[in-house]
Amino acid sequence: MTVRGSCLCSAVAWETDTPLEFMHHCHCGRCRKAHGASYATVAMCDVGGFGFLRGREHVARYASSSESQRAFCDRCGSVVPDDRHLWNGRVLLATGPPPM
Repeated sequence: MTVRGSCLCSAVAWETDTPLEFMHHCHCGRCRKAHGASYATVAMCDVGGFGFLRGREHVARYASSSESQRAFCDRCGSVVPDDRHLWNGRVLLATGPPPM
């Protein structure tokens, strides 16, 4: 099954055809601030099955700590995946409802 996503303004869009793994809720202060919520729900996918459909040039990064960078759309500010900052060969994906 292919899973697709995009930022709020649709400038950045991506897809993965690999299974999502390690879905969890992160309650750390940085995730709460970045997502504007009590927690951030995230999953991971293998980088080999991940790809941007458009807008990779609109992915900006912020170093939220010495170990972590947060990727966002430089147009609308939405949290987006970052295939340059991997976790053991996996891309971190913010999860949410499917697009309308």
